[in-house]
Amino acid sequence: MSKFKVGDIVKVRDWDDMVEEFGLTPNRNIDCKFYFTEKMRHLCGQTAKISGISGAVLHLTDLSGNCINSWTFSDDMLELVKVTDLFNPGYVCVLRDGTVCRFERLQDGDICLSSDRWYYPVSRIDTQIMGYPDKPEQEIMAIYGYSKYPETAWMCAQTDRPLIWERRRTEMTVSEIEKALGYPIKIIEERDNRV
Repeated sequence: MSKFKVGDIVKVRDWDDMVEEFGLTPNRNIDCKFYFTEKMRHLCGQTAKISGISGAVLHLTDLSGNCINSWTFSDDMLELVKVTDLFNPGYVCVLRDGTVCRFERLQDGDICLSSDRWYYPVSRIDTQIMGYPDKPEQEIMAIYGYSKYPETAWMCAQTDRPLIWERRRTEMTVSEIEKALGYPIKIIEERDNRV
């Protein structure tokens, strides 16, 4: 069973990192679950989305949705991309209230999220909720990649940019929650804690 799921954004691991962990075969392929060959080396560091899983084989698309199907990928060749790695200058996002914002780099090097009315440093974003704790209407619902049009078209998030990340609501049974947590839970009624 894969440690990833369809829709996860992953990065192809660094060549030297995999060589250190798995070693090389006599033919100079990395000896992981499926050989990672010298001809695949150019893929190292690239970000992709898992589009399908067939047993131990992971099917990838690039962030524009183009299939990377000439290679076989396994879990050990990939690493999950941290949410904060998606806060790239030039990317845009859509907030819960419908506002379209862009990620920009400030002169001091920090990255901020800005709209036509405000800007906030991304360092204040709670990555568990993908938003600002004191501003629930500014919860990030989707992040889009680079535009294929000039910078003046930055507001056209949904039409000319690849979808990079999207908030998905998850429904789970009690047994699925217990499995994810690693211990049993008991569902109780809501209590009115007011005195």
